[in-house]
Amino acid sequence: MHRLLKLSIRLFSSILLLASAFPSHGKEPYLLVTYRGPASEQDTREHYYKEILTLSLEKTKATYGDYKVVEAPAMNQLRDAYAVDQQIYPNYVVDENYEDKFINSNITYIPFPLDFGLTGTRICFVNPKIKEEIKKVNNVEQLKKYSIGQGIGWADAEILRQNGFKVATMQNYDGLFKMTAVGRIDLFCRGVNELAAEYESFSNISNLTYDESFALVYPLPRFFILNKNNLALKNRIQKGILMAYKDGSLMEIFLRYHSKSIAFANMKGRKIFTIENQLIKGLSTDYEQYLYKLE
Repeated sequence: MHRLLKLSIRLFSSILLLASAFPSHGKEPYLLVTYRGPASEQDTREHYYKEILTLSLEKTKATYGDYKVVEAPAMNQLRDAYAVDQQIYPNYVVDENYEDKFINSNITYIPFPLDFGLTGTRICFVNPKIKEEIKKVNNVEQLKKYSIGQGIGWADAEILRQNGFKVATMQNYDGLFKMTAVGRIDLFCRGVNELAAEYESFSNISNLTYDESFALVYPLPRFFILNKNNLALKNRIQKGILMAYKDGSLMEIFLRYHSKSIAFANMKGRKIFTIENQLIKGLSTDYEQYLYKLE
């Protein structure tokens, strides 16, 4: 009964989204674009990506016409990829870490790193009981002694496992912070662009703290993904992003959201541990020209 209710709610939400794609009589038509909603009330990660999506559509409005961006219900990465693959929502666009598995699916991507590469430099929330101990780690092999928490379906979980780390996954995003604070997992590693905002958002969790001694680094390009049948939308968004990059408006948004996080991460005082990402072997390195250099 519970499963049937959830299915009915999801179907009703889809019908509402489809209905909203057609404006009322007498108004000019617009393109409806659906975007992922936040995982919780404390989740602010999607605000930045949604603003970039909206900027790209605004930059191309004169050529492609009006638009409207609406939120879909929050889902984990596995369900998001399925929703894109099956076109569950109209013109569904999601920010996601690239994986080679997209090549043999109905998913395509826009090869511009939305976070300018920041997500691939990971700063870790740490079990407070081992915060001092972890400072003595001097290489990747020593770091593998500790468990690392990740969300179900996150590319990071597979990347870490392939590099020999102990990974614990869970469904609940908020719960990962709590599990780290109480010592159920040793580390919960976040992108440089995520750390400061999350530390502030979850400041109500007792003993939540982060490591200040190292950064775990691997290539983790984050792109907009969408269904391969949405080529017109893909071309529009890609054109808009490049326009915004060239005129500086994209970098303005990037710095507005992330300059505080970059300073908060204090990269100068950190040891850098680098590992490989085997999930992107088939990806061209052209996106690397847009990476932001951390100092």
